[in-house]
Amino acid sequence: MMNRWREYRPSKKGTFFLMAGAVAATMYLGFSSGAWVSSSKASQIARAEVRQATMELAGDWCAQRFLADADAIERLSELQGMRSRFQRTQYVESGDWALMPGETRPNRRISSHCGDILAEWERGDPDADETSVGQVRTDAT
Repeated sequence: MMNRWREYRPSKKGTFFLMAGAVAATMYLGFSSGAWVSSSKASQIARAEVRQATMELAGDWCAQRFLADADAIERLSELQGMRSRFQRTQYVESGDWALMPGETRPNRRISSHCGDILAEWERGDPDADETSVGQVRTDAT
């Protein structure tokens, strides 16, 4: 039996098909369960991540604008008293806090995200005076 393996000399054709099969099996395993993706799928994932990050940034910016207003405490308690997400979105849109520079109308998705942020926002120190809400940083520096 050992002599048989020592004397075995694969043909070029057999070697080629063996290598082709190994490449095909590697690609199949990589794309099916190895988390490999094509360049178009990678671009699609990257675009979705950029959209999500932009929405989060714009929502945070909107919430900071909201909290920087002089009457933010009253408005915040009014917004947090609203039960539906739609009402909060409408409220944020009506105040133009979600109005991005260069736009004429507030973005509904940004308004909705901003309303969600504000609905969950809690003041850190319950004994702090009302001006502590206005100390939220609103400039870019």
